[in-house]
Amino acid sequence: MESSSGSTSCAGEWRAEDAIAGNAEALRVLRELITYPLLYSAESRKLGLKWPRGLLLYGPPGTGKTSLVRAVVQECGAHLIVISPHSVHRAHAGESEKILREAFSEASSHAKLGKPSVIFLDEIDALCPRRDSRREQEIRVASQLFMLMDSIKSSSTSVSHVVVVASTNR
Repeated sequence: MESSSGSTSCAGEWRAEDAIAGNAEALRVLRELITYPLLYSAESRKLGLKWPRGLLLYGPPGTGKTSLVRAVVQECGAHLIVISPHSVHRAHAGESEKILREAFSEASSHAKLGKPSVIFLDEIDALCPRRDSRREQEIRVASQLFMLMDSIKSSSTSVSHVVVVASTNR
C-alpha cells in the first residue's frame, strides 16, 4: 500500500495537463467524477446531486490509467492511497484483509478531518479472484474489499470525501 498527499490545490498553478499528454477526454471525465464530488460535496448535497463513490478504469497496459488518477488527485490536493496486488497478497492468513482495512480506515480518517481521499485499486482483477476460484485467501480478500467498498457507499457525510477508483487491463 502506498500513501501520499497531494501538495497542490485545484487553484494552484500545477495542472494535470502538465503531466499527462493526450487523453483529454479521460482527464475531463476523471476531473468531473473525482474532483467535483471531493471538493464540492457540501454544495452537491444542497443541490441534491449524487456522485458515484467508485469508478472503474479499463484499457490496455501502458495507456496511462494510473498516471491519470495520480495527476487528478495531485491537482485537487487529495490524499492518495494506492493498493496494488503485490502490496496486498501476503503469505500469512488475515494479513491481506488487515492491509485493506487499514487503507480504508486511513481514507476515512482523512475524510473526517475534511481532507478528501482517493483509494486507488490498481489492477483490481488481480486483487479479486475469478468467480470459480477455489483459493480461500483470494475469496477472503475479495469479500473484505467488497465489504469495505459497500461501507464507503453507504456511509455518512464525512466519508463523502472518499472516492474509490479501480483499474483493470481486462
